[in-house]
Amino acid sequence: MQLNNRCSICVNGVCLTATELKDDTFKVGLAPETLRRTYLGDLKSGEFVNLERASEIGGRNSGHFVQGHVDGVGNIIDRWTDADSLFFKVKVGPELLRYIVPKG
Repeated sequence: MQLNNRCSICVNGVCLTATELKDDTFKVGLAPETLRRTYLGDLKSGEFVNLERASEIGGRNSGHFVQGHVDGVGNIIDRWTDADSLFFKVKVGPELLRYIVPKG
């Protein structure tokens, strides 16, 4: 599998970014939130995983499609760090909150 530097790869259904590529291996960084929300931290050396490359539409997109339109605005009411991750808490009205899912 040919990957470009910093290419998205799905490991057992979790989208991750390959940060280092070798001949037949790659490394990814796992943020604390990813470890809390998935079972990837429980995987052991030697276990098999399912791998899926990023979508190809004329070339690897190394990420996700973003439509780029604005449905509304919110106010940042808190922010905090966890290891090397930055979190924001955003307050929105009920007309927008019904469209927001915890993880997509």
